[in-house]
Amino acid sequence: MNLQRYLSAGRALAGRAALLDTMGDLIADLAGSLLFSCWSYWRLKNDRSWLKAFFFKKYSPDD
Repeated sequence: MNLQRYLSAGRALAGRAALLDTMGDLIADLAGSLLFSCWSYWRLKNDRSWLKAFFFKKYSPDD
């Protein structure tokens, strides 16, 4: 499956327009991941206790 968008407002994108659309999507993804990484680093630096919520807990049928 190709994730490039070939239509914009009902008009077919071809060549450079399709590439620019995909590059815009990739740049937006990069910016979002950088923001999330910086936020996570800052949270971990100040307080590591919130990370415990993401760990898996052992399930015991006796509980």
